[in-house]
Amino acid sequence: AYLKLQKRGSVKIMPEKIRVFTTIGFIYDSGNTYTLMHDKYNFSVREANAAQNKNRLEAVKSDTAQKLIDSLLQNGQFTYYISPIDGLTYSEDYLGADHAKAVSALAEQYRVAPDEKLKKALDSSVKYLEKYISHPDNDCAFLKDSITMTHADAEEVYLGDTALAAVALMDYIGTSGGRDVNAERLLRMLMNGVCCFFDEASGSFEHTLLYPSLESDDCVRDWQYNSMASYAMCRMYEFTGEQIWIDFATSAVKNMLETESYKSSADKWLMLSLKYLGKFTGNGDYYKNALEYLDEKVTFIANGTNFSPEYLDFLITGYEIFIDSQQDERLEEYTQGFDARSFVLTAVNYTDFLFNKYYYPENAMYFDGAQEICGNFFSTDKNFVSNAGVAQGYLYSINRYCENYDGIMRLYGMLNG
Repeated sequence: AYLKLQKRGSVKIMPEKIRVFTTIGFIYDSGNTYTLMHDKYNFSVREANAAQNKNRLEAVKSDTAQKLIDSLLQNGQFTYYISPIDGLTYSEDYLGADHAKAVSALAEQYRVAPDEKLKKALDSSVKYLEKYISHPDNDCAFLKDSITMTHADAEEVYLGDTALAAVALMDYIGTSGGRDVNAERLLRMLMNGVCCFFDEASGSFEHTLLYPSLESDDCVRDWQYNSMASYAMCRMYEFTGEQIWIDFATSAVKNMLETESYKSSADKWLMLSLKYLGKFTGNGDYYKNALEYLDEKVTFIANGTNFSPEYLDFLITGYEIFIDSQQDERLEEYTQGFDARSFVLTAVNYTDFLFNKYYYPENAMYFDGAQEICGNFFSTDKNFVSNAGVAQGYLYSINRYCENYDGIMRLYGMLNG
């Protein structure tokens, strides 16, 4: 292609000697010049260097929130799928759980940076979330997998989806500045729905129920459903002050720790549950379990074999528990033996690693619609698509990192100075 562009003939015979050389690339962007990387795993894109640059993080966070807002249609539905490879934009029916998580991400952004346009987008997205919610009676409600789901006898509702919808409503109510009777009523129904999956005696959960009969489907979907539900219970205790919710969460987490199903992954929902239980019950064993879990999973996350912005949430929650433990002399013993240096290095490096999935101009320019995707995060699991599901995860995790930025940098400097 280069020879043709230069109006030179093609190479018909390979030369006897070939000179191999390395080039260095640069890009000029918004008044700054960046050197492009050229190592084995990162090629032709700038180094992020964002983890230690709060202004950069705040700018990306603001841009990501704006992209999420701009993707919202008038009816409160997100433009869910933008594919730079085939040029498709997809905003048909998508998973209710993904919509719920996007609502939580917008609510988190509003909490730290209130904005009228953001609030309108949040109100609209919650109205659309309600279309996913079914209630067989006036006491319980469940999140449907999709709006088009007809709920025939053979169809199912899921524990994790219903718990995420309840959390999204709690996040949303926290932005209202007052009572929202309708949202609170729906929240109560969703949490009653979560209880339909729960066995109080054992602390275990069903993962799926047939709808509308609510009979057990006896099917394990995802072990994180358990921790999503326990986290929703912790949040419900915080929201209502009703002891029953912290009792339920205590029973659920006890069951998870005993069965050790949580050890298969770095589960941010369990880490959040342990943090809230430690805070609300005053029992330091929850912090002890959390720090042991964190220490065990740091190497797994640092290796980057599996990638998710939720791993950054996992690390940040661990950081908050570590700091709380250090500041309370009754809990100091739990931080002894904890590898704080490996942990903080992983948190900082992983934050930079997030930007390997970010459309800078220098990688967006190779696709059609470069202007539309530039500034979005993308999924390599789905052909580099950008969508609301992808954006919400990065927006939420970067928000959490920014909130703890000063403390993380102090710890990072102290342990690596």
